[in-house]
Amino acid sequence: MIKLNLVVLCAIILSSCSKSIKQLETPILPDQFPIERYTTTNSTSVFRVDSLQSQVLVTVRRGGLMAKLGHDHIVSSRQLQGFILMDQDNQRCHADFYIPVHSMEVDNPQLRAQAQMQTTPSARDIAGTRINMLKSADAKQFPFVQFRSADCSEIFTNSSVAAQIQLHGVIQERQIGLNWHRDATGVLTAQSTFSLLQTDFNIAPFAIMNGLIKVEDKLEITVQLIAYPMDTTRQ
Repeated sequence: MIKLNLVVLCAIILSSCSKSIKQLETPILPDQFPIERYTTTNSTSVFRVDSLQSQVLVTVRRGGLMAKLGHDHIVSSRQLQGFILMDQDNQRCHADFYIPVHSMEVDNPQLRAQAQMQTTPSARDIAGTRINMLKSADAKQFPFVQFRSADCSEIFTNSSVAAQIQLHGVIQERQIGLNWHRDATGVLTAQSTFSLLQTDFNIAPFAIMNGLIKVEDKLEITVQLIAYPMDTTRQ
């Protein structure tokens, strides 16, 4: 009996270790992320996003004939990462950003209050929403959302920029409105608000009761970004 118990205990320990190892397998960077394009450039025009001061907000609206029984949600991330090359003198600009899908938080109380949400989801509702979100986004297979602009030089004269958004393995081209400012110390701030349809990225909006309660297809997205020149980026 003692030997059998030891065998069972060892099996449990090995199983736990195996799960921990699998949890660490999420890649640090998206595949083919062009980090060297920025880190090997000796230009003072290269900026690195400060994740702690930047934020991505996604407003998810309820829909369906029984929508009043559901909740709107605020999904957010403080792990926006990436780089920008912005050389206004030579009219050059390109940018690459990404967000780990698993970093997305559902219904931060402070953000819900700021958004003046009318309902109060329970902790169980919030946990269930996050599980459904990760499942719908197939976060295990597609662990990152990516934003890329191969040429964003038009922002020097306009208030929008052409960008690629990669989500759920699908890449979509968008013209996105953007406000930006570089202060006297060189710090770059930018904000953009736009909307996406989940179905454009082959994501089926979550629904229950044959669609009587569902998530609306359209997502409202706000990106607030602060970036520092590479030679002054906080470590």
